[in-house]
Amino acid sequence: MSSEPYEQQIRVVPLTLERSALLPKHARQCLFWEFDSKTGKQIEGFDAGFEKEAWLSSVLLQWGTCGQLAVVGEDEEERGVGQICYAPPSMVSRAAEFPTAPVSHDAVLVTYAGVDEGHDFAAIGQRLLLASIADLARRGVRAIEAFGREEAAEADERTMRCVNPTDFFLGGGFTVAAAHKHYPRLRLEIGGSGLLWRASVEAALAELVEEARVRPVLVGATS
Repeated sequence: MSSEPYEQQIRVVPLTLERSALLPKHARQCLFWEFDSKTGKQIEGFDAGFEKEAWLSSVLLQWGTCGQLAVVGEDEEERGVGQICYAPPSMVSRAAEFPTAPVSHDAVLVTYAGVDEGHDFAAIGQRLLLASIADLARRGVRAIEAFGREEAAEADERTMRCVNPTDFFLGGGFTVAAAHKHYPRLRLEIGGSGLLWRASVEAALAELVEEARVRPVLVGATS
């Protein structure tokens, strides 16, 4: 067994269709972001896992990588302990329902970052966020936006779980693009001038490049 602290053994890898089975249970079943509230009610009782896989497959095919996974273990013992998802806002139906919508035309939307109970959300969540920034920077995206949740927000349990606290994004370098007492819209211009910010993103990008080198993506997967 490795002598490294457990959290240091966690690797961040791109989310592919083949790896979707490694998504933590909640992320594998949750359709909060993928459908607007009306459609969400209409598909209650459907196979949520199938619907999620169909959405992932569509985004991967049309647009490319739409998330990052935090994993532990190797090969058959590999399992996911956290994830972050992102996509063009046109592919995220729920985004239009937020009071600070719409997302800017030049931005990709980060929907949600989650980490399994028993793991350090602050540390792993920021690694996932940096990996997503690095991936999108490599692909020439100009900006990233997200909807945050303020502590004062009176939300149902599902919304509380599926919308990250505003402070999570502010801690990653985002600023408020559209203020709101409950659900502000946050924005990060990719290519920020801060040396620490750039160094962190470059480190995350190096990790993704190394992962691709030692673990080639399966034939047919998108980037």
